[in-house]
Amino acid sequence: MTLVLQFVQTAGILVGIIYYITTLRLAQKAREAQVFLQFSNRIADDRFIEGFRNLREIDSSTLVDFLLQEVTKDSPIRDQWIDIWYVLRSLEDLGGIVRGGFLGISIIAYTTSGIIKMTWEKLAPHIDELREESNNIRWGSEIEYLYDELMKYHEEHPELKT
Repeated sequence: MTLVLQFVQTAGILVGIIYYITTLRLAQKAREAQVFLQFSNRIADDRFIEGFRNLREIDSSTLVDFLLQEVTKDSPIRDQWIDIWYVLRSLEDLGGIVRGGFLGISIIAYTTSGIIKMTWEKLAPHIDELREESNNIRWGSEIEYLYDELMKYHEEHPELKT
């Protein structure tokens, strides 16, 4: 009888542990989905769409000067400048979210690879100059991290390579 009781107690503890772990995993997935949906809303925003278009179209030879210039309230390029910075800030935030473990790279790889790839490939040739001129050695580091993680994921999942 004692052996049966110990077995039932042990089985109950194991079931409780499994339930707890499963609940934690489901809660983590729900949080990831919520974080992703918030980011998804951001990239569907008119400011992001316009900023991404502007970033794509800007001449690479003038990118550093454009990004680091002083823009006043009355500047004719103010809206374009703000829109591009909105894209960069959004992707920098996303990189921090992924680095912090709040969102996995897989959902990003399936949905926003092109945006991240194009943005980093536009910035990469100028990143050292941007960091030096802005006196910020971390300038763009989370976008760079995001891009690197994305490329690793693409290597592991060749069906996603573009």
